[in-house]
Amino acid sequence: MNASEANRDGKRESALMKFGAAMTKLSVDVQGAQSALEEVKKIGGMELAVEAVAVAGAFGCMTKVVDASGRKAPTKCGQMVMQVVLTLTKHRAVVGIVGASVIAAIVASKFAKR
Repeated sequence: MNASEANRDGKRESALMKFGAAMTKLSVDVQGAQSALEEVKKIGGMELAVEAVAVAGAFGCMTKVVDASGRKAPTKCGQMVMQVVLTLTKHRAVVGIVGASVIAAIVASKFAKR
């Protein structure tokens, strides 16, 4: 890896961390999240932005299902959500946040009932 690639990866990681931090706050700062997402798009394009939003949506959905059930997240649920995220990353599919959230909700609710 040359210096240019390392710099690009560092910027990409920094942008993703800012977006993740904005999305994990108890009360989401919409303007901060939008600004961070714009930076992700600028650095990594629309594909990276979609992946970042899908990951945030999947984990947000899983958290809501677990909170509603009053139980800890089953290990299988976490594994299934991670498989969805890895599949999105591997294929770089342009999937909207609604699609990713629906998939995560179905998987999480399936295992939360057990």
